[in-house]
Amino acid sequence: MSNSNSNSLFHFTKSSDILQNILKNGFLPRYSLEDATWSGLTTLEFVAFPMVCFCDIPLERINEHVGFYGSYGLGLSREWAIRNGLNPIFYLSKSSSLGSNFLSSLKAAVVADKTKPKDNHTTPQLHIIMAHMKPLSGTMVVAGKPVNKDFYHESEWRFVPNINDVPLAISQTTYNKETKMGELNNALESKAMLAFTPEDVRYIFVKGDADIPPLVDFMNSQLSHISVASMKILMTRITSLEHIAKDI
Repeated sequence: MSNSNSNSLFHFTKSSDILQNILKNGFLPRYSLEDATWSGLTTLEFVAFPMVCFCDIPLERINEHVGFYGSYGLGLSREWAIRNGLNPIFYLSKSSSLGSNFLSSLKAAVVADKTKPKDNHTTPQLHIIMAHMKPLSGTMVVAGKPVNKDFYHESEWRFVPNINDVPLAISQTTYNKETKMGELNNALESKAMLAFTPEDVRYIFVKGDADIPPLVDFMNSQLSHISVASMKILMTRITSLEHIAKDI
């Protein structure tokens, strides 16, 4: 029986420039707008949480994933993920007893939260939980438009930074304010970068074979802080999705 998961966690993007920036600086958490209508709370229909997302899927399912998220990315070890505080997200079936009881508790907590002093810790705790939770299927916002998605199929892990002076959750109204979002994302960049070493990297994905030479040139010129031995190993991690597609 084939394994439905991988020993690596994958992060994909649509741009070779973004891949290069990750290799040079690490992963930059960004606020992602989540459809929270599954909660049944009119005050939480859309909420943005700071995060970096990864998927835990076998290589034979990579093509279906990159078709949606992009053809450039990294695969890092699961040990790295655990060491850096990443966690698999929790998929909620609203019709289950667990789902219905959790949603009831969530609603009760929000109601109680309105009557408590401002220094209570209920809301931050709820935000951390909700930032690691999704329904089995639902809607995600892509380029400002809703897209139906089977979330459970993605086996998602998340890095959700919880740091001082940066909110755990923001409203859709705030998310739509470009200047404010610039300030918040700059704060994340200065306080919550997700770092890795060359030894943590299992795969570096590019779209086609033609993307490999420019990437090697970038690594030689921009990653001078990496030792010669580590650089040689890192370059062996480069894999063309064009090549993989022929074998799976």
